[in-house]
Amino acid sequence: RMNQATRKLAVHHLVLPDGTRYGKSVVELNSSGQVTHWHPLDREEPQTEWVGGTIFLSQGNEEGLYNIK
Repeated sequence: RMNQATRKLAVHHLVLPDGTRYGKSVVELNSSGQVTHWHPLDREEPQTEWVGGTIFLSQGNEEGLYNIK
C-alpha cells in the first residue's frame, strides 16, 4: 500500500477535526503532505519516523484527505 512518495509519522497523540483524541498513532502522508490514513501505533513499524508530540488534523480540500494544523 505504501509507495516511495508516502511518509509515515509516529506521534504520542492524534486529534481529529471533530475533537476525537487518540493515543500513540501513525499517520501516513502523501507526496503533498496531506494525511491519507492513520492507525494506532501498537508495535514498531519499519520506515516510520518518530516525531512525538501531538498532531492536530483539519479537514483537507478533498474527501478523505486531512491536513496537519
